[in-house]
Amino acid sequence: MTIQYSFSQKTEKDSTKTSTPVDTTKKHHNKVTVKPTTDFDQRFSFFRNSEVNIWGQKVGILLDEELKVGVGGYFLKDKLIGDKVYNKAFPDFYVTRNLYFGTVYVEPFLYRKSWWELSVPFEAGFGKTNLTYFYSANDQQFSSEVKYFIPTGVGLSLSLKLPPGKTFKPFRWIGINFLAGY
Repeated sequence: MTIQYSFSQKTEKDSTKTSTPVDTTKKHHNKVTVKPTTDFDQRFSFFRNSEVNIWGQKVGILLDEELKVGVGGYFLKDKLIGDKVYNKAFPDFYVTRNLYFGTVYVEPFLYRKSWWELSVPFEAGFGKTNLTYFYSANDQQFSSEVKYFIPTGVGLSLSLKLPPGKTFKPFRWIGINFLAGY
């Protein structure tokens, strides 16, 4: 980003020298501001018509108060009872699902105000799911599998935050975020 300031100054005339006006137009380059950022990330999502909570943490940098870039790590641990797996051959079993994935993200801000901000986050990553199958009657494991996946997402994010003021400084870092996307 370049901001140009211009102003004029009087030129002094010296009888012994020929003077020409001095160009006092100067270009000042603003330095890029870089701030660390982190977000606790709890996601409510669906897998095969089943609601799940995915937990994670994002860390990154905020550039010029306009763009956030960084990485995120997420996990999900849950237990699926027979009918949620859609396998009618073994109705008396359950599956433990351990899901892990990491992403990189870019989040340009559309608006940033003291109480709220609106942004469009983009992310992509790589993940792995470990599925372990157990008989319900005796909790004996009878199968396991590993699946890999590529999570991607884009959405519209609205963040509501506590305003700056004479409050305890860490309170300014607390807010709630609503994200709708795919």
